[in-house]
Amino acid sequence: MKRTISIQRFDLPSFIAAIVEFWQGEVPTMPAHEVAFAFVGEDGFAEFGTDCLWDEADTVGDSPLEWLQHGQTLFAQFTRRFDGEYELADGTTWEEPDDDEDDDDAYLDEHSTYGFLISLNGELIRIQSAMLRDITGECKVTPVKTAGPFEAAMIRFIESMFRKGETK
Repeated sequence: MKRTISIQRFDLPSFIAAIVEFWQGEVPTMPAHEVAFAFVGEDGFAEFGTDCLWDEADTVGDSPLEWLQHGQTLFAQFTRRFDGEYELADGTTWEEPDDDEDDDDAYLDEHSTYGFLISLNGELIRIQSAMLRDITGECKVTPVKTAGPFEAAMIRFIESMFRKGETK
């Protein structure tokens, strides 16, 4: 999924709030919004928390909305995995099948999470399905054509954020 949406049509504050709520309390040493949203550099590497911005950290604000408004690209985590079961930010769960018929294009392991690569460009929001992988201790975000078994739920989640009366 890859979409460009007018900011007037999309409830970005509700989108952010839902993702943050999903991650509330997951990492007690970090605020939920810093766990839920990672900063993504042009090289695709992701960092959690504003410390990665060095001197710029004081100027980009304290919330994902402010970060986006200051030109940052973010990865919003939509999935989290526990022993073969995935919880999704839309409130649903998905369990890995017992057989080996996994989606060949999807990474379903403890090193991967799926979500949205999101950025603002003026009055437009760009949202794309993406995967974050952390195998070597460096998190890398890669846009994907499909988020495997999570794609349909991700599309429904995005569509649920359109303002009342707006169409997809």
